[in-house]
Amino acid sequence: MVWVPEYFERQYLEGGIFIKSKKMIKTVSKEFESARFIDFTNATICNGEIYFYDSFHLNKKEVAIFLFQLSDSVTKYYRNQK
Repeated sequence: MVWVPEYFERQYLEGGIFIKSKKMIKTVSKEFESARFIDFTNATICNGEIYFYDSFHLNKKEVAIFLFQLSDSVTKYYRNQK
């Protein structure tokens, strides 16, 4: 499970729903041994409005950068599982 970067102001506006949703996902990922939660909501990219098409969608250039970061995170996770 992956929570992709979203602009920090959107996270603030979502408030309690944002926090409640993250807690729920973390709980579910802990219940299942094969589940993993990769959270990008605190990534540096979330602080820059220039990286987003709108408050939730990354622009084209940043999608490519994020996909590299995601790929790296997944690779590190599975490498550590061996």
